[in-house]
Amino acid sequence: MDIHTFLQNEMRKLHDTETQLLDGLSFLAGKARNEDLRTALLEHRSETVEHVRRIEQICASIQCPASGGVDTVTRALIAETQTLLQNAPMSSITDACIIAAAQKAEHLEIASYGTALALADEMDHDIAKDLLEKTLEEEKKADKRLSKIASHGINEEAVELSGQASMR
Repeated sequence: MDIHTFLQNEMRKLHDTETQLLDGLSFLAGKARNEDLRTALLEHRSETVEHVRRIEQICASIQCPASGGVDTVTRALIAETQTLLQNAPMSSITDACIIAAAQKAEHLEIASYGTALALADEMDHDIAKDLLEKTLEEEKKADKRLSKIASHGINEEAVELSGQASMR
């Protein structure tokens, strides 16, 4: 395999990641009790639609089909989260679990987009580079927003609800 093929594979896996997250974010939003969290998830889902479109543009510019990749890590994360939250009642504990799962996905995306961006930059794929930079910044903002939501009461409420505050 050469580096161009590696970039193409990474882009196909990112396409699978983003496509899978469209349903995953809808599921999480439906389980969220906190309105700020639900809004953040749904707004990021809208951004994700744009991320899929950008990946398709990138793939066209580097001459590869966008579909056909499988990101097993994202698929496993979504399956694990759906199992964990499937019958969970809406609560601050559930919201804390949602934030944790969403941030795991964000961190995976940040790493994946960062890798693809570095490769596109080295290979002088300017279209890909520009689109990857935009998406990477949006993923970082989504991660920070989730951290802010968690630190503004959800985690504290979850600890208190669990009766674990005395273990500090």
